[in-house]
Amino acid sequence: MLRTLPSVAARRPWRSAFSIIAGALLVIGCTDSIVTPTRTEPTPVPPAGPVSMQLTCVASVQSGSVSCSTPATPAGVRGAVTYGGQNQYVKLTSTNVTFDAGTRIMGADVTLQNLLPQIIGSLDSATVHPNGIRVFYASGPTTSDPGTVTVRNPDGTETFLSSPAPYYQWSQALRTNAVSSVKRWEWNVGAGVNTFTFSVYVQTEVTPTLVITEIMANPSAVDDSVGEYIEVYNPGLATVDLSGYRIVSRSGSSTEQVTIASGVTLASRAYGVIAARSNTARNGGVTAIAEWGGTAIQLSNSTSATAPDYVAMRRPSVAPGTFFTMDSVGWAPVGTTTAPPTGRTRELLDVKADNTHMSSAAWNTGYTKYGIGDGNGDFDRGTPGAPNGVLVAPGPVVLVRISPGFAVIDTLNQFRRFSAFPEDSLGQTASTTITWATDNPAIATIDQTGLVTHVDTGQVHITATASNGVADTTLYSIFKYSPASIYRNHVEFGVPVTGLPNDNNNIVILSDRRTHYNLSYNASRGGPNWVSWNLNRTQFGKIPRAPTFYTDPLLVSYGAYQVTTCDYTGSGYTRGHMVQSEQRTQTRAENDTTFLMTNILPQTNELNTGPWGDLEEYGNELARFHQKEIYNVAGGTWPASPQYLTTTCGNANRVQIPTTTWKVMVIMPYGQGLADVTSASSVRVIAVDMPNTFTANSQPWTAYKVTVDQIEAITGYDLLAALPDAIEAAVESSIDP
Repeated sequence: MLRTLPSVAARRPWRSAFSIIAGALLVIGCTDSIVTPTRTEPTPVPPAGPVSMQLTCVASVQSGSVSCSTPATPAGVRGAVTYGGQNQYVKLTSTNVTFDAGTRIMGADVTLQNLLPQIIGSLDSATVHPNGIRVFYASGPTTSDPGTVTVRNPDGTETFLSSPAPYYQWSQALRTNAVSSVKRWEWNVGAGVNTFTFSVYVQTEVTPTLVITEIMANPSAVDDSVGEYIEVYNPGLATVDLSGYRIVSRSGSSTEQVTIASGVTLASRAYGVIAARSNTARNGGVTAIAEWGGTAIQLSNSTSATAPDYVAMRRPSVAPGTFFTMDSVGWAPVGTTTAPPTGRTRELLDVKADNTHMSSAAWNTGYTKYGIGDGNGDFDRGTPGAPNGVLVAPGPVVLVRISPGFAVIDTLNQFRRFSAFPEDSLGQTASTTITWATDNPAIATIDQTGLVTHVDTGQVHITATASNGVADTTLYSIFKYSPASIYRNHVEFGVPVTGLPNDNNNIVILSDRRTHYNLSYNASRGGPNWVSWNLNRTQFGKIPRAPTFYTDPLLVSYGAYQVTTCDYTGSGYTRGHMVQSEQRTQTRAENDTTFLMTNILPQTNELNTGPWGDLEEYGNELARFHQKEIYNVAGGTWPASPQYLTTTCGNANRVQIPTTTWKVMVIMPYGQGLADVTSASSVRVIAVDMPNTFTANSQPWTAYKVTVDQIEAITGYDLLAALPDAIEAAVESSIDP
């Protein structure tokens, strides 16, 4: 059996891989948008389950038309975010709308087009599901006119929401962009009825899709039995549960196969590595979602003109005990002999290309060093778990993400900038024009650069819309600020590490020298070992973000090199705050301290403005509007072989790049601290360890939750040492639910 890796945090998928996915009725002339639910408290877990869009439709007897729009969320109702976007998932088109005044039958010809990058109406891409593709009446038809309206010709009825509902069914499986056959929809329209309304859903099974995108068959920095791997990519819009999948390989004259155990998932538009071994200290530094156990599969280096080696991903089919092949890659076509390169992967350049043969022009030899190498300067090359060396041309926008995902602020007459990230179906940045809007200019306005101007206190919805109508909406809350900051003990639950010499790699700065946070600075790495700080509602004010970054004057007495902002210029990495700028905004002096380079670690933009920034905003909302006292500690982890920023300033080997950045948050009611902890239930502890990669934003921050014990094992720190031992053991071994 392929084993689930115990070191990887349990993922919370954005959407269920094989659950029924619902879509909207998108009739000619229809529009829809994102409906943001009413929210009374922060919701850390992204919505799971079906992608759902509902539209309310109005049929006019007089004009012979059907038009639809997204209904508003009822006041006080809380539910999952609705992912909208005209023509985003499916498209239903109505033509030939007729009304017979004698029989009073109204009808329309309807076709359905699949816009997903996956087959719908089938679980295995070949067999049509018994339910096919169904369009359910979620409510109606109803009318305010005299008389009644009924559905005349449904294909059946079934309990869909809470009561039996009629539906139309296409007994078809549709590939991407395929259009169904015509189905006639008809209604019995009573006398006196001029218009009527109804709401519908599209409900269908979706075939999961996986693409084999990279193969390391012959590592040189480590042995084959620990360093071989395959990389798979999920281009779909739903997380794929790999439980029960098989990896099958032909190696020479024999065929090998292993079955993936439960608990292994691959998120939408994410890459996942399945490796011979998962231990990163032995396998060359590859982070894997599962392992096949050494030599259970051997990606042979031999060649054969009659039976070339191959590797395949197979999924359980509808019939018990049967499997179908989702993707398969051979070393070479029959009749040719091609061996994989030594110490380098073969990478698929275009995930939409024909990847049948690894020797074809669709594949490239990996050139990027990865992992920890062999300790003697030899590195294997490839891009395990990340996009390959050459990306395909971006396609049309199918998703827009606003960053931050939700935001709160307690300052008036100041500004806040939002960013929008349009993506194509592969998760690549797509070219488009973004239009910004707020739904209440009396509270806040926004210009077309995403800059928000605060007018009053309250809440507004901010929407970013791409030129093709795909949109995202976020809720923005503005409240009054507190008159003065209150700082409690920044190391309330213990100094993360003690007993080390106070040398240039452990320059400890506590509250006697810096009021606003504590830290340990590592001059060799050019950044903090850890930063610890208290957070509560009083520390948020109206001071705008500092205009620049500063060297830390406290380093002068140590004779340590003072990192400057220039040491990051042109590196491709952002200056990632540990203590966020927004968390110190009562005075200019307080905000300036967050821009000292001793508070900064290199982060990819995808991490800094993605899950890391979203977690920061989540903590800010807890502190400001839910009366929480939060004790934070954060830092980085580093590879055994240091990797340094390469800048345009000419400074070499000054700032090391962390492999991950981690954070632990101890959350308590406002004003409480260590003395108030009487049991494990007295505190809520969130621990995360986020990869410092250019694909970190493919997951929500909740996907990176780990235990405190895991962070301590990686760093060697004792993070909550001040807690009573029994309580410390309980909270450090649990993952925040």
